[in-house]
Amino acid sequence: MNLCKIQCWRRHIQGRGGWAIAAGVGGRGFNSKMASSTSSSSKGERKAIHKKLSVLIVENEDIAQTAYILCLQKCGAETLGVRNGAVAVKIHDITQMRFDLILMSSTMPIMDGIEATKKLRSMGITTMIVGMPTQSDNEEYRKEFMEAGLDKCYEQPLTMETFQSLIEKVSNKV
Repeated sequence: MNLCKIQCWRRHIQGRGGWAIAAGVGGRGFNSKMASSTSSSSKGERKAIHKKLSVLIVENEDIAQTAYILCLQKCGAETLGVRNGAVAVKIHDITQMRFDLILMSSTMPIMDGIEATKKLRSMGITTMIVGMPTQSDNEEYRKEFMEAGLDKCYEQPLTMETFQSLIEKVSNKV
């Protein structure tokens, strides 16, 4: 998906009450067409091109979302950030985009992480979904969040070590 398509898609989502940030490594837009397994170099050698992992970040706090995007880009991932669960569900439903990892905040406007996770799972999405509850979320809420269909759960703020560990786990599955 090129930057022009993202801008059009972003306007489409914004027109429906949502909001999205698209970002990619080196200032490129989010690319849903990932690299193939090999390519030829100028010397005729064949070298492997690793597929960049795609990560959807569902977080309504701008500063946290931007920090997560930058950390994941340092880990070599392509990222797309959205502000609520409803937009995350629409992305999967309308655009048919798929991600290698979804980071889901717990408390968001319009649709929270629990409802969004349940909807994504009911749509047949098998992507690893990692919940990001806040420090103020009580134990009962965290349990309900996990039962909604999370694969893992880490309290915010996430660290660079957490991102590296997640990228490594997802890379081994892809």
